[in-house]
Amino acid sequence: MTDETREEIVKALAYGLEPAAVAACNGMTVDEVNDIASGQARRVAALHAALKEVYPDAF
Repeated sequence: MTDETREEIVKALAYGLEPAAVAACNGMTVDEVNDIASGQARRVAALHAALKEVYPDAF
């Protein structure tokens, strides 16, 4: 998996997509997405907070 793909997964999770949807869109398993989510949990949370601040009606 490329760094770019990993970053896109982190952004998708930050936008609030379910891990199953992210997995389906990226041709991977939910477990693989959950591994990325847990390894990048702080980054996902920080991006989510930033997005929520800029787009409050989107969440």
